[in-house]
Amino acid sequence: MRYLPAGVVLAAWLGLAGWWTSGFRVFTTDGAALSAAGPLPRAAPPLALIVPGSGPTTLEAFRGRYVLLTFMYLHCPDVCHLVTARLHRAQAALTGLVPERVVFLSVSLDPERDTAAALEAHWQSAGAPNGWIVGRLARPLDRAQIRDLARLGVWVDRTADGRINHAAFTFLLDLEGRVVEVFRPELPADSLVAAVRRAVP
Repeated sequence: MRYLPAGVVLAAWLGLAGWWTSGFRVFTTDGAALSAAGPLPRAAPPLALIVPGSGPTTLEAFRGRYVLLTFMYLHCPDVCHLVTARLHRAQAALTGLVPERVVFLSVSLDPERDTAAALEAHWQSAGAPNGWIVGRLARPLDRAQIRDLARLGVWVDRTADGRINHAAFTFLLDLEGRVVEVFRPELPADSLVAAVRRAVP
C-alpha cells in the first residue's frame, strides 16, 4: 500500500479545516453567527418590537442613545438569567451614563408566551431598573425575523419542547444604530462596564 507524503496529508487536512471553520475563525455556533454577520461596525436591522406600557416600536427608535441590546425569554432555564444578573451589576455601575446616554434593552424571543403583562410583571419584580427597557418581538419568530437576527449575529433554534436556544451576546449599538461591540455572555460585569465607558465619549 502506498501512502501520501505527510506534508500533502497535512496540507489537505488544513485546507479542509480552514474551509469548514470559515478560515479558522469559526469553531462554535456563536462564532459562525458572528462571522456570517460581517465585520464591525455594522448596521442593526429594523426589528419590530412591542414594549409594555409604550406599545409598538422598532430598534431604530432608540437611535440617539447607545443601546446595550440582549435577547432572552422568561421561560429560559439558565443562561438568560445569568446574563441578566450580570447586566444588573453593570447597569448599577454605569451611573452618569444611564439613561441619558446609554439604555439597556432586553428583547424576548418568545412573544407567544412572554406577553406584555408577563414581561411587565417580571420587570416590576426585578425592581424595574431605571434606563432598562424590556420588550418582545412584535410577532412570533418567522423566517424574516430569523434573517434579521442573523444580521446582528444572533442564531435562534426553537425545539419541540418550547426551549429556545439562542446566542446570548450583548450588543452595543452606537448613536446611529450600528453594532460597534459584541460582548460574550461570560464577560464579567466590570469588564463590560469598562468597555462601555471606553466606547461612550
